[in-house]
Amino acid sequence: MSFASEIHPLRNQRIRFINALLSKVDREFTRVERVPGSRKIPGGGRCGWGKCDFKPIPSDRAVVKALLRGWKRELSDRFIDLPTYESLFRTVRVKSVDQAYDLIRLNWTNGGCVQFLFNQLSNPPTGLFGSKVTSIPSYNQYFSRLMAWDDKRCFGLMNFIAKDAGRFAAADEGVHIYHRAATRWIRYQQKNKKSIYYAATHN
Repeated sequence: MSFASEIHPLRNQRIRFINALLSKVDREFTRVERVPGSRKIPGGGRCGWGKCDFKPIPSDRAVVKALLRGWKRELSDRFIDLPTYESLFRTVRVKSVDQAYDLIRLNWTNGGCVQFLFNQLSNPPTGLFGSKVTSIPSYNQYFSRLMAWDDKRCFGLMNFIAKDAGRFAAADEGVHIYHRAATRWIRYQQKNKKSIYYAATHN
């Protein structure tokens, strides 16, 4: 059986589609692949000492499962959206971590940064659900595309903060306040057993 024969027919039936994908992560996700439109392999650096290893590590599979379970709303699907977060801290100035935290945790429609996997992953532009799924050839490519989406939207925020916190702290204390507030929100979610952030680090 192949991705085309097992998954394509379920492309418009969200729950059956997600359940089928969840059942295949451990067995069929064998290689992280470069996705169309990207120069980088999803999930961060995979090369060292002159060698590259593209086999998914346990945290890759855990993130993929957490995203799928959140999309299914088996878990809380709330996440801080990286592009919305970047827009907020570049345009709205704050004086304290508490003030930044109160802004960040609002739903994005109310001026905050929290979005929902249920809405975002079901959107046609992602190509991860609906008719565009028929252009995806394999489980490896699908799971890699899900990871690539995640790098730019959800768990990618954690890498963004880790990479840029020092530079922003030196240049702009207001931005650093946002990083501290976002980290507080994420750490709170990591303690919630019904959160995707908890699932991604405990599965």
